[in-house]
Amino acid sequence: MSTLRPGKKWETKLSSAGLIFHHFGCPIIKEILKDKYKSLEQEEFDKIVDRVFDQVYENFVNEIDAIDNGSKICGHPKYRIGTNITSRVSHLNPSWVEEDPDADKCFCKAMEMVKEEFIDRVRYYGEVWWPAREKVSTALKASTDKKNQDILELEKPLPWKDHLLELGYHRIKFVIFPESDTGWRIQAVPAQEGGSRQVQFYAFMELNTLTIWFQVTSSKDTSLTGRFDENLSKKRQVEEVMLLWHEWRGLHGQELEDKSGIENIIFVHPRGYIGGHRDRGGVIAMAQKTITAYEVLIDKAVEGLQVNGSEQIMELADVGFPWVERIFQREAEGRLKKDWRGHSKKNPRESAEMENIEFVKEGGELGGHTLREGAILMATKSLMAHSQV
Repeated sequence: MSTLRPGKKWETKLSSAGLIFHHFGCPIIKEILKDKYKSLEQEEFDKIVDRVFDQVYENFVNEIDAIDNGSKICGHPKYRIGTNITSRVSHLNPSWVEEDPDADKCFCKAMEMVKEEFIDRVRYYGEVWWPAREKVSTALKASTDKKNQDILELEKPLPWKDHLLELGYHRIKFVIFPESDTGWRIQAVPAQEGGSRQVQFYAFMELNTLTIWFQVTSSKDTSLTGRFDENLSKKRQVEEVMLLWHEWRGLHGQELEDKSGIENIIFVHPRGYIGGHRDRGGVIAMAQKTITAYEVLIDKAVEGLQVNGSEQIMELADVGFPWVERIFQREAEGRLKKDWRGHSKKNPRESAEMENIEFVKEGGELGGHTLREGAILMATKSLMAHSQV
């Protein structure tokens, strides 16, 4: 698509479906949406059509192109998806046990199914997704006048993620909205298109340069394993995942009330990206408490850069997590020494040359030691080994 339409991001080789969509997608979208936007000027309508074209290709046609050309979504998927549109079309092929199959009838049935779903996606992105942009924009403008500028309040559930990211309001960390009669919901904000990652915090570090290769931490919790950018310039943005506070995740009811100190809190998802409360003030409290807790971690992180004076090792300790010393990789180069990798108590490496090493992952990205000093020494020795390569 990027070859035929310069400026488009998709590099998937086109199947016949993608090629037809390239040539006829916009005219068809215009025909489907013309009544919805008949009051608009042609130029404005064309802009909406182009945005809908992108969304339909991204979320419908691109998948068909990729599957048709044998492009895998990942290396080794953990499970198969047999309900995508390509699979469902293939299920309509005549089976080998049919004595007198009617291939034309099967084709027409498949064509009607795809047509119905295609039109449904065009209408969704043109009549539901796009109109939500104005609602999000209005809510963002209103949020600048409020005390809690990290929180965006919507009047109802609507597709906000793509619009929020495109409008560039990176200060927003949580979105809240009422959900029918069940109370209020709070959701974490995705840090990139598609929502595959959540925003943990945006910290501006008052440092001229910063290269963090290892983090020494007492954390068993994976919410601190996010990546720090290499060679951060002064006041450059640092992103991680801001999910609802880790001690609340997977809890609900009285247990969650006791742990969070927030009355009438309903639930927090095990992954921490969404939660619920009976009223508006409750979801605001959930956001505020989470943001405050992470601000403490930011302060600890800045203090922790002074472990060995090199600003290549970060220590995060005594921050409310269980005490197990670990080393987390920060950059691709920040790997533990090769001759330690694969070490464990059951499978010790004689070359580890250090007592009380608990483990080192085969990839060298993660290791553990029984003592704080040992974890720091592991990082220091690994850095020395890298510098000699």
